[in-house]
Amino acid sequence: MTPEPDVQALTQHELSSVFHTMLRFRAVTGPTIMAACALWVGLDGGALWQVAVPTSVALTLLLLSASDLKLSAEQLGVAKVARILLSVLFAMGTLVAFTGGLGSPFVIVIPTVLFLAAIVIGRARVWMGVYVPVVVAAWTLVAADLAGLAPNNASVLAEVAVAIIVSLAGAVGGVIGITLRRAIERAVLGAARARTEVMASMRERNDELFALSSTLAHELKNPLASIQGLATLQARRLEEGSRDAERMGVLLSEVKRMGQILEEFLNFSRPVGALSVVEIQPHELLAEVVDVHVDMATQRGVELSNQAEHVVPIRADPRKLKQVLVNLVQNAIDACAPAGGQVVTRVHTRDDLTLFEVIDEGPGLDAHLDADLFKAGVTTKPSGSGLGLTIARTIVEQHGGQLTLTTRQGGGGSVATVALPIAREVDP
Repeated sequence: MTPEPDVQALTQHELSSVFHTMLRFRAVTGPTIMAACALWVGLDGGALWQVAVPTSVALTLLLLSASDLKLSAEQLGVAKVARILLSVLFAMGTLVAFTGGLGSPFVIVIPTVLFLAAIVIGRARVWMGVYVPVVVAAWTLVAADLAGLAPNNASVLAEVAVAIIVSLAGAVGGVIGITLRRAIERAVLGAARARTEVMASMRERNDELFALSSTLAHELKNPLASIQGLATLQARRLEEGSRDAERMGVLLSEVKRMGQILEEFLNFSRPVGALSVVEIQPHELLAEVVDVHVDMATQRGVELSNQAEHVVPIRADPRKLKQVLVNLVQNAIDACAPAGGQVVTRVHTRDDLTLFEVIDEGPGLDAHLDADLFKAGVTTKPSGSGLGLTIARTIVEQHGGQLTLTTRQGGGGSVATVALPIAREVDP
């Protein structure tokens, strides 16, 4: 049973682009219109307060726009949207009041804003918090006109008619907007459910393929072991240095490589096993890995040195962590051979982390593969499987750490870093 997607959040995220467009429109047109209103009132001989009010509203809109445009989709919640729309309606109300009351040509904008508010907010009760103040303000202007407290550019009957139209048009626009919002939510829900079902189906298919390929790899190991054993026996009967002995050596080398690839694939395809966490000495574990690879490095013309510091113990699975370090050291040696070079291993602490570093003087990271180095199947080795780094990263992340590959300072070579937390208790 897949969890139901959060339709409100998905819809709000999709509508955020529309609302950001509205915010940009407000940032440009709102202050411009309000400033024009103040200028018009001032030139027409209005009082100082009549110029100051629209000017203050214009400055307020500019300040609000500067902060609201920085909001992300996640920050544009229903409450925030409602406050922004109320500020727009307040500005429009001020503009209407100073350009003829309900006889102002700007009245027509108010039902449009209410319609957009209904779509963006999507909740009837919250939208009513925007609609009711607008209707109250419209009828307040009618009452003020009747009392002679507001400009009268139209007859009282006409203003009553405009107030009725604004009230009805706003209500109808709200109903249509909320209905449209619910239709959008249903469409988003349908798309989200379809995507979830497709992803679940793909996950099941991938699990089946992994299980099948893991079984095949496991079954291939047994006959491969038989081939290796028989080939080894046959090689002993051949004359050393003969052409047949050389061919048998190539055969044994390829069989061994196939076995390594199958082992890596099995490690990749099987679920991550539980950790056997114990307290370990990082510098001792790294020294063991280096000692095992000294002969390999020497044979390939690579100088391998260990500069590990004595650091505080950490809790980890020594077998799995050793597997990671072996992979990184072998990669570093392969990167330096056959041209030669130096591989340096280090372990030290920084802040609350223990850092294992493997530094080589090889050609460095391939810029084209930099973003895909940890993806399964990606490798720069002619005979590599492309699974070693993927498995290594999985093990490090299982310990609550991070594995990174970067270019060595000064160029020419790379640095593999395993960062593990010191104080964190690893969950087996």
